Amino acid sequence: MKRAVSLIMLAVQIMGILLLTAPARADRSIDLGLSPQFWSLAMSVGRSNSLYVTEGGENAAGWDFALAPTIVLNRDYTLGALIEYAQDMREEDLDFGRASISFKRASGYQMFVNRVRFTPGINLGLPISRAAKASSLQASSTLSGRFDANSDYLFSKRFSLGGSISVTRNFHQYDTAYKGTVNTAWASNQALDTGWAFADWMSVGVTLGHFDTISYQGVAKDYLYHSESLNFYLSRRSSFAVGHSWGKPYVSTRKYDGQSLNVEAADIDNSMVFATFTYVL
Repeated sequence: MKRAVSLIMLAVQIMGILLLTAPARADRSIDLGLSPQFWSLAMSVGRSNSLYVTEGGENAAGWDFALAPTIVLNRDYTLGALIEYAQDMREEDLDFGRASISFKRASGYQMFVNRVRFTPGINLGLPISRAAKASSLQASSTLSGRFDANSDYLFSKRFSLGGSISVTRNFHQYDTAYKGTVNTAWASNQALDTGWAFADWMSVGVTLGHFDTISYQGVAKDYLYHSESLNFYLSRRSSFAVGHSWGKPYVSTRKYDGQSLNVEAADIDNSMVFATFTYVL
């Protein structure tokens, strides 16, 4: 299950590299996409693999898919859906997937004299994979917010700086999964991301994040993760990305001594490399 869950990280990253029609800028977002008058549909397919190949055969490999339709309700609000699915190529019974419906104010709220845009959202999630159903997950609800710095007030329009925070409540039929593990009742994610657009057709992005969970038994855990991607914008509608991810959700914040911060650029157990292709209708 560890490898299957790590694969879905890539589907989330896919959603962050979709292109805008604006000139060379790093602040690209699926929510604005091609600024459709009524609707848009983003489709992504990716391949992921362990960064390190070991003789013991513990390497992970998988295919990742994402589908994200969006309906523009008016100039401020959108209604969207996101279907994510990852299939482990080493073990057929390991998969991970979810479907969600979101409502958000895509235009956001201007803060600090138009220096920061805040975009709130609410989300309803549903399980679609065998792994999720095996844990007896029935649904989840999420409150989220994203902050994006106005590049007009940064040192360059090619630079982007943003952050996000979310709180999720899961609803399970049982407190424990079929293998006896305790299910997660609450989860929170905090992330900081930066980007730099070298040109209209290429940018680089880095995400640093912290993930918290609380089980039904009240046990709290937290984890760190990071990802890096190099993005190529092939046209106004298509993009390609390659990158590396480390961490989430199985790398504890502290090392075994309980004191040292557990952060690595890469390691043999928790590093994945990926390639994704995205097309927007």
